[in-house]
Amino acid sequence: MEIEIDEQKIDLLNAWRNDWCLFAKDVLRVNLDEEQKAILRAIQTYPRVAVAAGTARGKDFTGAVAALCFLWLTPKFNENGILVENTKVALTAPNSRQVENIMYPEVSRLYNNSILKYGRLVGTDIRTDYDEWFLTGFKADDTKTEVWSGFHAVNTMFLVTEASGLSELTFAAIEGNLQGNSRMVLIFNPNTAIGYAARAMTSPRWKSFRLDDLNAPNVKQKRIVIPGQVDYEWVKDKVELWCEKIRPEDFNEGKGDFEWKDDEGVKE
Repeated sequence: MEIEIDEQKIDLLNAWRNDWCLFAKDVLRVNLDEEQKAILRAIQTYPRVAVAAGTARGKDFTGAVAALCFLWLTPKFNENGILVENTKVALTAPNSRQVENIMYPEVSRLYNNSILKYGRLVGTDIRTDYDEWFLTGFKADDTKTEVWSGFHAVNTMFLVTEASGLSELTFAAIEGNLQGNSRMVLIFNPNTAIGYAARAMTSPRWKSFRLDDLNAPNVKQKRIVIPGQVDYEWVKDKVELWCEKIRPEDFNEGKGDFEWKDDEGVKE
């Protein structure tokens, strides 16, 4: 397949390459909230990004947007349509279900909704007519870390969901491939304070983000602003079910305390 871009489209392509959020809006046709946009810009810029987030906060969706931005905006071709800077994207998780039922459906949904499409959906992959330009999804196997050996390209991305469930061995194998224009993105629920993913949240090597359900647009505005994200009624129910009031003098944000304001006033 040859990619033909006339002179009138070069400026637009460069604009998309310079601003992935613009590409997400124009081409993928997605509505990202401000925190999701900040994450996407970070992935565009930083080699290592970690995202810890609560339920239905859009973390895997944002990762899928980043994966397609990287896949479609980083490869380069010469004037004869020959691929001169290749791109490989790997989606992985602790088990196959998370790849097949969480990560890849987000990618395929974005692909199907996109106004431009490069490649074709095959299994849990996006394959092009170039062997060295693709996206692939597979389960991370602690006993077969050799599968990561040789996963090299001019542009390489490793997107890891449920990252707190992967072993140090797997991360060490992935780290060995982070050369050139590479990215490693970790996405996980902050349910443990130990391990590689948890350490990434405080390491200067990483750009880290925490997506709080309390800051979700649907929760803050008490109406559905972004379909599919966590909503106010769900959070209100869980606050009433899981939380208890504390005295103001005992408030400690560092330990997870937060202020909740509903129709009846403020609860802590």
